[in-house]
Amino acid sequence: MYCETDTLVIEVAVADPQPGDILAVQSTGAYSYSMASNYNRFTRPAMVMVNDG
Repeated sequence: MYCETDTLVIEVAVADPQPGDILAVQSTGAYSYSMASNYNRFTRPAMVMVNDG
């Protein structure tokens, strides 16, 4: 996964990803929702809270 100027994840194994699958990226630091913007017509992703997940 990439930000314009940085790398969040270099290599990750995801078994047969399909459209509509949910990908959770934890501990993103400054790349979190609070610093997100609607950039290049891509809206911010949905924020989901999971309790005792």
